[in-house]
Amino acid sequence: MHVNNFLWAYDVDTRQHSRILSCPAGAESTGLQGVDDINGWTYILSNFQHPADWETPLHDKIKSTLDPLIRANYKDRYGAAVGYITGLPQTTQA
Repeated sequence: MHVNNFLWAYDVDTRQHSRILSCPAGAESTGLQGVDDINGWTYILSNFQHPADWETPLHDKIKSTLDPLIRANYKDRYGAAVGYITGLPQTTQA
């Protein structure tokens, strides 16, 4: 329901937040998954859905500017995106 919706990671050791995904206005971050081992690598996967789902009075202030851009880039609001983060070698636990 925000203009910018984010997916955050929280490091329990440092107690720090890191933003790892930014969604288009009105979209919902969803599908978060961690995969421990694919060929020795760890992955974090996520996606967003229904960009430009205009529902709040706050959206009324930005809709006229952002709606044409979102429609052009996300198949007239029927598109979405899936992404992943990798580069973290698998660690073995004792």
